[in-house]
Amino acid sequence: MAALGIFSLAFAQDHLKKNYSLSNYDTSGTTIFLGYQTAYGGWYIKAIDTGDERVTFLSGQTDYSTYWGNRATEGFKSYVSEFGTGG
Repeated sequence: MAALGIFSLAFAQDHLKKNYSLSNYDTSGTTIFLGYQTAYGGWYIKAIDTGDERVTFLSGQTDYSTYWGNRATEGFKSYVSEFGTGG
């Protein structure tokens, strides 16, 4: 996959979460993880599978550092399942 394609996947739908800032990223494996936080404790982590280009999410209001630390084993969901909107 072209690098531009990964870039597009990485930032697709993030415009819907305008109050979030990129806090962490991990591009070391076949899944890219991007972690976002608000100033008020809300967060979400986006997982991008570079093999099948599937994008999934995990979100919460507390304990971001715990979920970021366990990101490889957490249960990520589709955007609609996690946020309840169609984007």
